[in-house]
Amino acid sequence: MLLCARYLAREKKRGKALDAVANFHLQNGAMIERINWMADHSEKGIQQSGGIMVNYLYRLENIEEYALSYSGTGLIHSSPSLSQYLEPKDT
Repeated sequence: MLLCARYLAREKKRGKALDAVANFHLQNGAMIERINWMADHSEKGIQQSGGIMVNYLYRLENIEEYALSYSGTGLIHSSPSLSQYLEPKDT
C-alpha cells in the first residue's frame, strides 16, 4: 500500500500525476480516497495494476478548489487514511 500511495500521490511528470487514470480524476477535482488491494484479480487486472484498484472521491463543495489547485500547483488531495502512507515517519 505504501508504494502504491506514494506512486499515485507523489510521482509526477511535468508537475502532474504520473498515472493517467489518477491524472484524469485529479484534474476533474477528485481526491484519492482509498486503495483497494486485490480488488481486480482478473488476468487483465493483475497484468495492468497488480490487482489494485483506487477509489476517487468527488465532493461537490471541493471539486473546483481541488481541480484548480491541481492544475495550478500539482497539489494532490487525498483522504486521511491514504495520507498516513505519505507522511514522513520518525526513525
